[in-house]
Amino acid sequence: NGSATVPTNAGNYSVNATITQSGYTGSANGTLSVARKGLTISGLTAANKIYDGSTSATVTGNASLVGVVPGDSGQVLLGGTPVFAFADANIGLSKPVTASGYTVSGNKSANYLLSQPTLAANITMPAGSTLSDVSGSTQSQAERPVATSNGTSHAWTPASDIAGFNGP
Repeated sequence: NGSATVPTNAGNYSVNATITQSGYTGSANGTLSVARKGLTISGLTAANKIYDGSTSATVTGNASLVGVVPGDSGQVLLGGTPVFAFADANIGLSKPVTASGYTVSGNKSANYLLSQPTLAANITMPAGSTLSDVSGSTQSQAERPVATSNGTSHAWTPASDIAGFNGP
């Protein structure tokens, strides 16, 4: 736009450049795209839980934004109503716990793109649980064997992947 002002917000800007110097002349037009800066959330820990058949997850800590430009401090605020869930309800170690529902607001929030946090926690077997009559076979590389315990069919997870399982 012929201005020497540096853009301070994300968005697209028209650029017109002209050079006139002894022996040189020229001009160019184009678009300058300023991308939104990525933000992450830190300060959270997902709690391990005992298998209950659900994907619900409990998270503790104080969520805080990481990546806000110092000049925008106080003008980009973390909010929303977060919900946390395990990727699946199966027993296992270091299982992904995803969040949704966090938002940013404030005068400079349009300049940022918030990534929802992904944490990890374990789902362990209930005390006193046993696996018996374990049988099954894998039909393809993508499928896992099936185990039966207490008359209920479960996806098989190798014992080495199960926290709290002390099998033979």
